[in-house]
Amino acid sequence: MLAALLWLACGVAADAQEKATLLVTAETGFGRMILDFPSRLDLPAYKLNYDNGVLAITFTDPVQMVLPDAAVALPDYVSVGRVDPDKRGVRFGLRSAVTVHTMEAGERLFIDILPANWQGLPPSLPPEVVAELTERAKDAAKVAEQKRKAAEAMASHPAAVLTVGRNPTFLRLQFDWNVDADAKY
Repeated sequence: MLAALLWLACGVAADAQEKATLLVTAETGFGRMILDFPSRLDLPAYKLNYDNGVLAITFTDPVQMVLPDAAVALPDYVSVGRVDPDKRGVRFGLRSAVTVHTMEAGERLFIDILPANWQGLPPSLPPEVVAELTERAKDAAKVAEQKRKAAEAMASHPAAVLTVGRNPTFLRLQFDWNVDADAKY
């Protein structure tokens, strides 16, 4: 019985891991890694460290991910990549000194690997990601406004008076509210 409960607890813990995908692309003049958590709306707690040619991303909780061959996608920057045995991090060995630039966009972490001689502003988010984030912000603002109006309406104790008018060819219903209200029939 105890063994069955322990097995069940381990199975639940394994299913509770965050699932992530990593996309590695070579851009014009730099390399980009995109760490995506599709089941979330934000990033889990993480720490990014670049020291002695090793780029490490560590998480407070285990993360399940399949690591693509970053050395093939970014041969100028990455020599090897691996997921930590405890699944709380991923590490990449870099070929030479680079500058690492990160940007958070919702549930995605953009990690740009810039050559040491990079000049100018770091790369920006792709336009489609910016458009998606803008749309999410608009939707969140609409929902927040609807919740605010609903709370305000409940505080004013709305009431309706219903008047029914009967005619030979039609029936008219009139709702008179004691507060301004939007309604659909």
